[in-house]
Amino acid sequence: MSKQEKNNEKKDNHTSDRIIQIILIIIIILLLLRNCSLVKKKGNEDSGKVNIIDITPSDKCEQDSNMIDCLQDESNSKCLVPDFIGKSKKDVLKWLNSISNTIEIEIKTVEDPNYKDGTVLEQSLIGTSVKDLLAGKTKLVITIVNNGSLVDCEKNSKNSKCILPNFVGKERNDVENWLDSITNNVKIKYVYVDSNKPAGTVINQSIKSGTAIKNIIDKDETIIIYISKGDKNNSNTNPYTNGSNQDNNTQNEETTPEPTPEPEPELDDDFYVNDNEIARWNDEQNLKIFEDSARISKVNGKIAPESTGTYKFVVNNGTRYNLKYKISFTENNQHNMNMKYKIKKGNTYLIDHYVSYDELNINNMTLSSNNSQTYYLEWKWVGDDDIEDTSIGNNAKNTNIQYSLKINVEAESV
Repeated sequence: MSKQEKNNEKKDNHTSDRIIQIILIIIIILLLLRNCSLVKKKGNEDSGKVNIIDITPSDKCEQDSNMIDCLQDESNSKCLVPDFIGKSKKDVLKWLNSISNTIEIEIKTVEDPNYKDGTVLEQSLIGTSVKDLLAGKTKLVITIVNNGSLVDCEKNSKNSKCILPNFVGKERNDVENWLDSITNNVKIKYVYVDSNKPAGTVINQSIKSGTAIKNIIDKDETIIIYISKGDKNNSNTNPYTNGSNQDNNTQNEETTPEPTPEPEPELDDDFYVNDNEIARWNDEQNLKIFEDSARISKVNGKIAPESTGTYKFVVNNGTRYNLKYKISFTENNQHNMNMKYKIKKGNTYLIDHYVSYDELNINNMTLSSNNSQTYYLEWKWVGDDDIEDTSIGNNAKNTNIQYSLKINVEAESV
């Protein structure tokens, strides 16, 4: 073989090697993009719109290393629906988070004082393949006990637990404890990324805190929680070179950590209302507004024409943010009792004359961080209609006549 032929053969071999290297690099990039992009359809199934949340390859994104993909590993034991009966909703959530696939499940609730809230009483499927669920061949329905401590965010969307908290700076357990306090199946996925934050710390979330859970459920959105692996400062490997030293300059460059979003106020835990009897109001709490009914000794503790009283409650801001809030009132008054109200904040009357409940609403109040405001709701059954009052009194002899006033307090960051 001549020298020229040998040189040509070397060039051909070098070109082939170069092409193979390029192909390998392209394959690596495609694999990274496949594994590091979470795709979720939004809107109508026929709309064709896709929302893609990308994690850059330099973050080496990965979900929990213990998570199983039931489409690729359908023979894994985690890819069969377990028997949850007698266990808790938290066990259901742990299983859902142990697989990488997003499964559609329906959670129903029943009251049963013999069981603790969150206990699974029934389920529609046991031992069914997750792959069948993903193919839409069948549906998983879980029935859990709810005697009152769990909140249904579809029915009670204004409850403080039905607003997505800010999990930045917290841990995965905080997310799961919150999920365990509501009845709904909110779709959560965890993504682990390199970061200079301590391992296990939540560094971001795909949906902004303060978003109504009902809106997230209606849009069928998945909340992505990004958790720090804690080893960004120790990781200088270029994912495109598969650990080789082909680009020392790139590897030795100092990377500037991405700024962590500033935590927002967490209204679930730190904004609350209380009175002398109840440390913290819960949703649909029975308040003893008329407990101190006075003036007519025969009806102390009950309301009657010309009876009066005062109900004290305190609005607390335990966050490190200034908040804006409003107070609204609704009543159930089927018998047209002539109930009127005044209200004052501290020693200052906001409404200094008796008005009906629908004139009591207070808007655009502000409350600074770690502060509180005390309110006094003064009430009176104005007995200026003897005929109507007598009629109500006569009916009360045969029927349990009730009147109720509901107080609703809502807050948001300024």
